[in-house]
Amino acid sequence: MKSLYCAVLLVGMAVPSLAQMYLLAGSPNSMNGWSVASDLFEVQAGGDLRLAARLVPQKVGTEWIAVSYDWRKAVIVPGHNDNRVVVIDFDRADASRSCELPAFSDGHLAEQWLADLPGVGQSFVGHTAGTRDHLYAIKLDASTPCVDSVVEADPSAVRYVEASGRAGVASLGVQEGILVGIDAEGAVFGWRMGTKTPLGYSVPADLRAGFGKPNVLIVANTRQVLVLGLYQKEAGYRILALSKATGGWHTIPVATDPYWCVRAFGGFVAIAEARNRQGHEKEFQSAGKPGWRTKSTAYGPIIGSIIEGASAAFTGRLHLYDVDHGRLFTITTDQADSEVLLIDGQTVYYRVVDSLYSADVTDKGIQGQRLILKSDVIDDVHWAFMGRAGR
Repeated sequence: MKSLYCAVLLVGMAVPSLAQMYLLAGSPNSMNGWSVASDLFEVQAGGDLRLAARLVPQKVGTEWIAVSYDWRKAVIVPGHNDNRVVVIDFDRADASRSCELPAFSDGHLAEQWLADLPGVGQSFVGHTAGTRDHLYAIKLDASTPCVDSVVEADPSAVRYVEASGRAGVASLGVQEGILVGIDAEGAVFGWRMGTKTPLGYSVPADLRAGFGKPNVLIVANTRQVLVLGLYQKEAGYRILALSKATGGWHTIPVATDPYWCVRAFGGFVAIAEARNRQGHEKEFQSAGKPGWRTKSTAYGPIIGSIIEGASAAFTGRLHLYDVDHGRLFTITTDQADSEVLLIDGQTVYYRVVDSLYSADVTDKGIQGQRLILKSDVIDDVHWAFMGRAGR
């Protein structure tokens, strides 16, 4: 029996004292053409939600969202020819910046990523492809006027990618990472505009066993961890993680086919367990179907249709794998529409349909599960962060 897992990586992060939780709502997907709003909500005492900031209206839509917990920023690319990047500052809990994307008549935006570029700083990188390729960077620092923020980038920008992965469930969501390669010696490299760029990492031979020339995705890259997704038709999928603290490489000890929903925040990997349905469509069914939403909202599509149309059956078990110490923790939700959103210190926050929960990560396992709040908005929340209280 072949299994499929949807992985999420987590971190315990330093946050300001008296921190306040914020939730980013919106379920972007550039492949399926739906138009959704993105807004920021504050979790208040007593389990209430307060709208903290309007970010992107539904009529414009949300094309892409990327989050960096290291930078304490999120970046949104709206849809429907609204050619901007919107930057959310975690400490301000608001949109701190909105800059126009440069226009090129000889190409279209083919990919984008975040990168901390030498001499430029934290940036949104755009790669337009067409009759001529262009690479450019937009500085995210709010102190630099937008008109002075767009600079030309070179192919080495792939070396500095910052990615937290892919949020959501099943095929919902968009990927933050970029495609790269691994050579015969295991060296990871990027290839853009005819230029090969070594990324400074080498994958041990035993972790590449069974793969010849795989497709390789940088799923996530943060200060704490590098996560690679490997795929080759004959070998299937494999997720590899490098702990930057220890220098140790790990094969994530679960099957992943494909590597949807991989998010990086540090030394934990959370896996939404699933089984490949191909050839077992009637036998393998995703858990909790009566609870799936059957209508679209301003923030997302019909989630039930997304789960039912997936090539995997999601079992409603979220596994947290500690990459540094090789420990596995499990949260049982019995619901396919569930995902881990954040871990702050030793507290993990996760969503089950329209309910937000927290629990403690302890040496004895996951303990003290508690309901924080229930709201229709939660069903389309895929990111959480801690901001300053009483801003």
